[in-house]
Amino acid sequence: MCRDVLVYAAHNLYQNLSTHSMQSDLRDAMCASQGSSSGGSSSWGGGIEVFGYGGLNADSAKSQYSAVQSNLCKSSGSKLSNSDYDFVLKNIVDHDSVDAWRDCTSQGGKGLRGKIELNDTDLILSVWWNAGFDVATTTATSSSISGVEGCTMPWPASGTVIGSAEQTMVCKRKGDEAVTYALNSSKGSLVLKLPRKLAPPVMSAFEKCLGGDKDACATAALEQNKLCVAENAACKAGAQVCGTKLRDCQAKLTCVGDFPAALDAQETSCASASAAACTEAHNRVESERRMCRIGAAMMPAPPPQNH
Repeated sequence: MCRDVLVYAAHNLYQNLSTHSMQSDLRDAMCASQGSSSGGSSSWGGGIEVFGYGGLNADSAKSQYSAVQSNLCKSSGSKLSNSDYDFVLKNIVDHDSVDAWRDCTSQGGKGLRGKIELNDTDLILSVWWNAGFDVATTTATSSSISGVEGCTMPWPASGTVIGSAEQTMVCKRKGDEAVTYALNSSKGSLVLKLPRKLAPPVMSAFEKCLGGDKDACATAALEQNKLCVAENAACKAGAQVCGTKLRDCQAKLTCVGDFPAALDAQETSCASASAAACTEAHNRVESERRMCRIGAAMMPAPPPQNH
């Protein structure tokens, strides 16, 4: 039941993901860019952003997400396991939704509960009382909402008894504005939030390269080379953190230099060779993509170069 907090949050951020088939839709979105060499595709697949609010920092979440994605997309019949499903949900939604999920789980899903469901510009609010704390119902006392129009407020009206049956109201979202709904009752309160509509993700040339855009690999190589020159100069000047930054820069430079060859081999193998050769080439691409994201941390700190 508490998982639904994350399910609806994911649907609200990514309208192509259905609340009724979220697990399979996520699998399809995550694998949308796998094996693709077309330019501009999202390196995460399906336009999904990894925020990393599920307990990991953003970089660690992206690395683990990439590992889950790589393993998941090896075959067309694979399914997203329940544990991976929970991990992905927690790390692709906003922090307010993760906080709401944590609050729900801490109370065993009991008490005053609700959800926001976005359908294009329609916003559907639902509230109910999940019997707990030895109380069968609660009574609305006051409420407020922002970021919408066309609602009859306060809702539910003061004095309305809220039980296990969902009570709903439909509003119109104001453009891309964030929405906040607050409900006070005789037995507790509830706050539901919808973040501002996501802008299309801005991807670096490095991420575009790993998504299969070979032209972006050349751009990324130029960018990384400039960064490496600057970081090498910082190392020679005695910067204390130069080892980590230069190591990361050189690892990325090596990746964007080698990755196009793996993409070319995959194209050739899958166009003219056997299925086994195509699979082997695909696995090489996935392996190199994965190592490009996690390999920098495994490289030894390089010495400054005298050039």
